[in-house]
Amino acid sequence: MRRTKINFHFIIFLITRTCLLYCQNPPEKYLFHINKADSLFQQSYYNIAKVEYLRASSEWGNTGLPFHQYQLARCYAELNNRDSAFMYLNNLMRYLAFSNPDTIQNDKHFINLYNDKRWIQFINKVKTIEQSEKSGVIKSINTMVQHDQFWRRLMVRHINNDNNVKDSITEPEIKRKIQQTDSVNYFSLKKILKKVGFPGYSKVGMVGSQNFWILVQHQDKHINFQKKVLKKMKKEVKRNNASPNLYAYLYDRVMVNTGKKQMYGTQMRLNKDSTSYEPYPLKYPDKVNELRREVGLPPIEEYIKQMNQIYYGKVKK
Repeated sequence: MRRTKINFHFIIFLITRTCLLYCQNPPEKYLFHINKADSLFQQSYYNIAKVEYLRASSEWGNTGLPFHQYQLARCYAELNNRDSAFMYLNNLMRYLAFSNPDTIQNDKHFINLYNDKRWIQFINKVKTIEQSEKSGVIKSINTMVQHDQFWRRLMVRHINNDNNVKDSITEPEIKRKIQQTDSVNYFSLKKILKKVGFPGYSKVGMVGSQNFWILVQHQDKHINFQKKVLKKMKKEVKRNNASPNLYAYLYDRVMVNTGKKQMYGTQMRLNKDSTSYEPYPLKYPDKVNELRREVGLPPIEEYIKQMNQIYYGKVKK
């Protein structure tokens, strides 16, 4: 029986969301396995496609990317391995703060799951998150992060000497817009924290939770607020309802903002001769990679390379 084609708009959404959050480019090996897996999937070779998706995910994200969760759930459903299919669907559910539940509900690749009671439970969970969006919390976070990221991406382009940007707006003007955006967002973030506490996966989905964290990271003029969020976020991390690696970023941010040494080396600055980024002073420099690994962060050396690539306009060759 012919199955429905992949909803590429949905898949692209899942991929780009994750890329923007982590500022990473996919490795070549990842793209190789993904292209191979997609081709096999289109030919209905689900068992072999599953293996290639797993190989791809090991190259980038360790099955954590939503794209992998979705495709692996489809493969396992087609193979009638319901337990594995629902495992990946429930992982995926955390990402669905901005997607339409109908996308999954009408996906015929999941037809083998329709008569399983877990299917209705899963769809209801997704709809619960959608209701949260309609109530305004997710929508508010989403709107704020769009404005936040617009000006900051523009600043990165300016730093990297994009002539199109330099011709249209100056760096001081961009800085002023960033400051204005952060100031306006502060009051909305305070209201959300008071209303729902730290918005974890169960309340706003993984994307909504990550977006809230992004906005708090940029509230450096309100350190006491960052401290308050950090305390509430720690509780959600212990409940597996928030990201431990994002918690590490905020923890380091608060430490650096209060003049203390950071733990995980997430906060960076240019070195003295501007040839590379380096971490602000570390509390345990000899253990930094061990500490980073515990919260799911890559080695510090890899992170420095990423920073040098993202902000290459500031790095002297």
